Amino acid sequence: MSKLSELLKRIEAAEGPDRELDYEIWAALHGWKIKHNGMARFFQTPDGHDSVRALRAPKLTSSLDAAIALLERMLPGWHYEMACKMTRPFPHYTTMLTNQWASYAAPRFTGQSESNQALALLSALLSALIAKEGISR
Repeated sequence: MSKLSELLKRIEAAEGPDRELDYEIWAALHGWKIKHNGMARFFQTPDGHDSVRALRAPKLTSSLDAAIALLERMLPGWHYEMACKMTRPFPHYTTMLTNQWASYAAPRFTGQSESNQALALLSALLSALIAKEGISR
C-alpha cells in the first residue's frame, strides 16, 4: 500500500484535527521524511538534507483555508464543491473535486466543526492524487 493510500485511510478514520497527521500529509506530498534526533523532530528532503527548523506544517486537518490552499497547490486548475446535508445531531459534509477530465468524491464526514470540512476536502484531494498516480486503493 502506498503512503498516500495509508494517509487516506487515516484521514477517513479521523474524528477531528490531528497535528501528527498534518505533518505526515505535508511530508508525503513534498517527498520528505519525518526524522527524530532524540530532542526534536524535523523534515528530511529527498536528497537527504535535514531542515534546520523544527517540524512545521499548516493545520491541514483543522483549517478549511489550509486544505483549500493545499488543493490549489497540488492540483492547480481543479475545482471543488462541498455539500452539507443537515442531519441531527450533526451535519454530513461531502466534497467533489473536478477538472475537465475527471471527478473524485470524498466519503461523508459527520460533525459540526470546520475540521470535518477540511477532512472531507483532504480525502477528496488524496483520492485524486492516488488516481492520478495510477495507484489503486
